[in-house]
Amino acid sequence: MGWSLLFMWLLEGRSEAQFHLFVSLAFIAFYRDWTVMLTATVAAVAYPVVRIALLPDSFVVGPSAFWRVFDQGIWVVCEAALLLLGVQQSMLTIYQFARRESDLRTDNELIKREAAGFKSELERITAQYDFIAECTRAIPFELDLTQGRFTHVGAQAQALLGFPLTRWQENGFFDVLLPRDREGEVRRQFEDASPGTFEVISSVVTGDDRAVDLRWTVHCDIMRGVRCLRGVIVDVTETHRLVREMAQGQKLESVGRVAAGVAHEINTSVQFISDSVRFVRHALKDLPHALADYRALAASALSGKDVVAAAKKAGETDEAADVDYFLKNAPDALDRALDGIGRVGSVAKSMTEFAHPDTQKADVDVNRAVRTTLNMARNEYKEVADLETDFGDVPAVHCHAGDINQVVLNLVLNAAHAISDVVEGTGRKGRITVRTRSIADFVEISIGDTGAGIPESVRARIFEPFVTTKEVGRGAGQGLTLSRGIVVEKLKGSLHFETETGKGTTFLIRLPSSLNASNKQAAA
Repeated sequence: MGWSLLFMWLLEGRSEAQFHLFVSLAFIAFYRDWTVMLTATVAAVAYPVVRIALLPDSFVVGPSAFWRVFDQGIWVVCEAALLLLGVQQSMLTIYQFARRESDLRTDNELIKREAAGFKSELERITAQYDFIAECTRAIPFELDLTQGRFTHVGAQAQALLGFPLTRWQENGFFDVLLPRDREGEVRRQFEDASPGTFEVISSVVTGDDRAVDLRWTVHCDIMRGVRCLRGVIVDVTETHRLVREMAQGQKLESVGRVAAGVAHEINTSVQFISDSVRFVRHALKDLPHALADYRALAASALSGKDVVAAAKKAGETDEAADVDYFLKNAPDALDRALDGIGRVGSVAKSMTEFAHPDTQKADVDVNRAVRTTLNMARNEYKEVADLETDFGDVPAVHCHAGDINQVVLNLVLNAAHAISDVVEGTGRKGRITVRTRSIADFVEISIGDTGAGIPESVRARIFEPFVTTKEVGRGAGQGLTLSRGIVVEKLKGSLHFETETGKGTTFLIRLPSSLNASNKQAAA
């Protein structure tokens, strides 16, 4: 303001001085203090008045002089008013920023306290999770698929699988745990995983050369274009052993259910084999005598002896031996014996194939497996139902043959029992229809009966354990549960039914064919 007053002095109050005065007031406005602005304004307005009063000789006194003082005062007041308005708005803005900063600091403190609480809670939950995880047989893991190593693995991994924790974190350890040549399908599931959760079963050779079965429950995330796999590993070796034992027990139970029928089939066949052999043996007892007399007759004829006496004796022996009856009926008796032997052989072969332990999967002829099972169960249904079969030209299924045998036997026995409940005491027979056909990449086996159908009250629960429509002591409710487990979980197929009250039920089994599996491998 001093400089401005000096310029105003030198410029004799001309308009150029107003610029310097405005600039000075503008600089003063940066103080954002209205008292300073007011003081500066009063000084600028009072300056010409004081000058006229104290130094009249330095100013041209008159109307024009007073008008210039008034004009200058008006300009100063207007400029000061605008600048004061700016100062006020600036102060309001500063106050708003100050309040916001105060609010932000308060919010920041609250967030820090909440974050500290969340961190503490997260640490507690993490510690609890680690404790629970380490107390179970489930191994949490995080897998870096690009490096083939585990970036994190639970402490119990070493105890369960025998590999040191440092080994799990080595590059390429995933190839040691799941070699591509042995677990190729499992490795493809890992490498082709899409975002989401999936499960796989694999076999692993541990650090101490034990073979264990592992169930991998894996969650896949895509982070910055990289596939991240996390989840848990569970040792299911014992579970699989119990399942196999249960399946074997169910198979033995099924064999036990048909054992009486099989024994009856064999006994019946052996009986008419025995009868036929006894007939032939009895007839052959006198046949050598007749043959000897015929030879004596031939010798007499050749030597010129008494042919009449020899012929008479041969005729008597022939009549006593009843050679004509033997020659007429012996072939039929031998045919019955051969048929019985064939029947016994067929039953024995079916039993052998049915009860043969499955060591590894193979391409199974579905039609042959079904025929074997029907042959085993024949005595269970032959008295109550006629069997109708329609075997189509179907591809093989890569599985254990015993699995197909088990499922088909369970369903055929159920069909026989359902028909028996309907036709009992009527003298009539029902019908069991067994068909196979190829649908796309699947082989379908359908087993239908003309029983009473499945009641509506149990249809939704028919595959649950211990649910049965049979009377107490006739069924434990495990057959359909086991069958569904084999078809759906083990063979990756489907099992469903179509039923109508009073008309019967048809179970439909669909299994992926070997061609389907080959196409998937080729595509991979």
